[in-house]
Amino acid sequence: MNIENLAPGGDGSSRWLLPMVLVLGVVTPIIGTQILGAIDPNGLRASLSLHSSVEVAGAVLGLVLATILLFSRHRACTTRRLWIASALISMAVLDIFHSFVPAGLSFVWLHSLAVFNRGYFLCSGVAS
Repeated sequence: MNIENLAPGGDGSSRWLLPMVLVLGVVTPIIGTQILGAIDPNGLRASLSLHSSVEVAGAVLGLVLATILLFSRHRACTTRRLWIASALISMAVLDIFHSFVPAGLSFVWLHSLAVFNRGYFLCSGVAS
């Protein structure tokens, strides 16, 4: 299956796009939570090192996606793509700082600021 065939308006049918997104975005986390609950019946314990690792991994993926958006040669870099890349970069950078800070007030504020910046840049991109 080629990913270009799933894009709306592509040469293939996009009827599998919504079910794939639902499975990957909804069903997979639910099944993963059930498996982890079976492994540790007392509940998941907070692990700051695991949390930091997941935050950095997500931030790196955001930076990679922003780079792909900005430097893709298939299409010109439009202002909308620039706003989306700005949202990804701002959230990634702030989340990296969030992952290095010990739990506390700055820990929460850095993540909150990252989410706020992402929302601001995405809304600005939609408005442009």
